[in-house]
Parts: sequence; structure tokens; C-alpha cells
Amino acid sequence: MNILLKGLLLIAVPTLFQLIFLGLLLKAESEAADADHWAMHSKEVIEQITSAEEPVLHEAADLRLAVITDDRQQHGGEALWKDVDQRMAALATSVSDNPQQVEKVHDIAAAIQAYHEWNNSVDQKIGAGAHDDAVAAVRLGKGDGLVDQVLGQMGDFLQRERSLDEQRVQLVATARSNQRVVLLWSGLIALLAGAGVV
Repeated sequence: MNILLKGLLLIAVPTLFQLIFLGLLLKAESEAADADHWAMHSKEVIEQITSAEEPVLHEAADLRLAVITDDRQQHGGEALWKDVDQRMAALATSVSDNPQQVEKVHDIAAAIQAYHEWNNSVDQKIGAGAHDDAVAAVRLGKGDGLVDQVLGQMGDFLQRERSLDEQRVQLVATARSNQRVVLLWSGLIALLAGAGVV
């Protein structure tokens, strides 16, 4: 072998290893970034479903107070329901990548709508001066059942999303670990190549 060929091999082999490890490093970085994105996405979805739950609970309590005090001003009214609808629409958009979750969000929205309609019927009774009818409607427990249905569906959705979050956090840890392994091996190969061993 002539000296020129040996020189080229001395340059080409370490460069080839570095290119291979650079490709592996870029792939590991891409996987880690993707895992980070989905882990953050899960956290945002959990926050969104929680933020949609709170006004429904407050409205249920406020409606009871309105019935007790015979005062319609004690609860949120249509602005609250519009806000809840917007939150549910935003949640549906956030989970649009998963048809099962979109279906669950639509089920939750339908349950919220059923409670909203019941809530409006009680509110109308209060507004019409039919306080005893409003009290009777609340005592029948239909509203409690509707709220329980909303909370149950939200709880199921939240449990599924938390499970996804745990899986995605594990994927982040795995991706970061793979990234460290590639960095370690590339550093070791570069060191050996620099020392002329490889």
C-alpha cells in the first residue's frame, strides 16, 4: 500500500465513523424532541380538561345557591356556558390526532349540554317565580346525575390522558438516554480515532 492510500484511509475511517455517529446523534435528538413535544401535549390536554371541569362544578353549586336564595343572579349564566363550549372545542382541536379522544370529547360535550339544558330549565323556573318547582327539580336529583355523568366522563378521559402522559414521559427518558449513549460512543470513537487506534 502506498503512503497516499494509507493517508487517505487514516482520514476516511475516522471521518466515516464521525459521520455515522453524527447521523445517529441527529436521529436521537429528533426522537428526543418528538418525545418532548408529545409529553408537553399531554400536560396541556390534562390542563384543558381540568379547566373545563371547574366551571361546571361552580355552576352546579351556584345553581343550588340560586334555588336556595330564589335569586337568578347567583350563577354564571350563558357567558359561562359559552366559555365551557369554547374550552371543549379547544380540547377537541388539541386531541384531533386521536379519533378515540375526539369521540370522548364529543361525549363529554354532549353530557355538558344535557346538564346545561337542565340547568336552564331550573333557571327559567326561578325566573318565572316558580320557586317551589325549582326546588322540586333540584330535589329529584336529575341535575346531580347529569353532573356525575359529566364528571365521570371527564375522569375517564383524564385517566386515559394521564396514562398517555406517563408513557410519553418514559419515552422522553428513553430518548434522552439513547442520546447520551450515542454521545458517549461518538466521543469514544473520536478519541480513539485521534489517538490513531481506529
